Amino acid sequence: MIGIWLRFLVVMLAFALPAQADGCFSGLPKQVSFDNGKTITVIQRHGEDVTYTTPYLGGNDVVSKTHLILFPKQTRFPDRFLEYLWTTPLPKLAALVPGYHFDVAGKMTSDKDPARAYRIAGDVLAEEEVKLGKCSYTTLVIASKTYVGDTEVVDTTINLSPDMKVVLRSQSIDVATGKHSGYAAVKLQ
Repeated sequence: MIGIWLRFLVVMLAFALPAQADGCFSGLPKQVSFDNGKTITVIQRHGEDVTYTTPYLGGNDVVSKTHLILFPKQTRFPDRFLEYLWTTPLPKLAALVPGYHFDVAGKMTSDKDPARAYRIAGDVLAEEEVKLGKCSYTTLVIASKTYVGDTEVVDTTINLSPDMKVVLRSQSIDVATGKHSGYAAVKLQ
């Protein structure tokens, strides 16, 4: 009789666990690897803030603290520290729905340069499924323009997974040079 109950309990627990037999990731990833060879490693999540590292020249890492990965708060390079002091409230994740417009401003301070005005304006364009292999993830397509002083410096379109709080795809254009860059996630851990 105990054997039957034990088997019943094991079967019930199997149904209660998240299904990952298909190999698809669920939860909050600690690492995201991209098709450009880079990997971000999440150090900490605190509410809607995410702190992560990315590889940098010479084998050093850049440590970035962000709000929803969209809005920088601090960036520590091996030889420089940037801090972003927002005077406009940053959007909450729940507000990021198709049709939402944001325009946030503040100052970017540096340990090497004078403080400068910093602004990000953009729109949540749509929901879109992003495929990683045979797995599909719901993302928000967000287009934004970043300004330093009065100069537009970069146009970016990202696919943000609101469930995992990571970017799965990004395309950007350096406004000064016209150079395009982009990446797409290939692995979640």
